Amino acid sequence: LSRLMKDQALYDQFLKIVRKLMPNFSDFKELKVDAEKIKGKEFMVLMQERTLQRELSSQSFSEGDLKTFAIIATALDIKDHSSLFIEEIENGMHPLRVEKLIEYLDTFSKVKNIQVIFTTHSPAVINELKPHHVLYAEKNGHGTRFELLSESEDVTRIKKLLEKGGTI
Repeated sequence: LSRLMKDQALYDQFLKIVRKLMPNFSDFKELKVDAEKIKGKEFMVLMQERTLQRELSSQSFSEGDLKTFAIIATALDIKDHSSLFIEEIENGMHPLRVEKLIEYLDTFSKVKNIQVIFTTHSPAVINELKPHHVLYAEKNGHGTRFELLSESEDVTRIKKLLEKGGTI
């Protein structure tokens, strides 16, 4: 985050996206602290919310909020033609936020020509993706089998289910 704060255009883009994903979020306030005084604690920024009249440390935000900040900041800061890996993207986040976050990551992947790879155990997340973007992993007696959902023997059945309004 501190690297983004040094590039005003990038930081403004970060704030714009975060405010859309988290409507109550207002801003970050950078702290000038003496490393000796904080004794191992790494609170270098405070966060402000629209609905509160006070500032909050990162300890006051949920895991999902902090994960959202980190994913957006990393996606903005990552070099073009790189890869971004996210483990269990849905953990700690409201399903609607995950849906919007995936949309932003899809946009980042196209604009910056980056590859975004994330794991999930959530059918709701899988339902947001196109079958040719889902790599199904299954452990079996011989190791792990990987298969594109679009090439799965079950893809016809899945397509019919989705066309009828069902979910995976």
